[in-house]
Amino acid sequence: MQTITELLISIALGGIGGCLAMDIWQRIVYAATGNPPSNWAMVGRWFYYTATEFRLFQHDIEDKPAISYELKLGWIAHYLVGGAYAVVYLVISRNGWLD
Repeated sequence: MQTITELLISIALGGIGGCLAMDIWQRIVYAATGNPPSNWAMVGRWFYYTATEFRLFQHDIEDKPAISYELKLGWIAHYLVGGAYAVVYLVISRNGWLD
């Protein structure tokens, strides 16, 4: 049985590791094919307007005014989502659903 500290470390490492792997892969694909990596500024803008307007779907997000910290917010959101996926994976794997 894992302690809460070990569990939190597993979640952090899984979330960060998954995001880092995705980021590195996107850079490799960009170098090889010219296909650009994810635009985390746009993700940050989406998170901001979703939270302030209480509206999940932002069909006009590209037309919304940019916010000064949207790139930082996008990167934070990217890694928070990665952590959430790590939590879901640990819950599924600890309950034996993957056996």
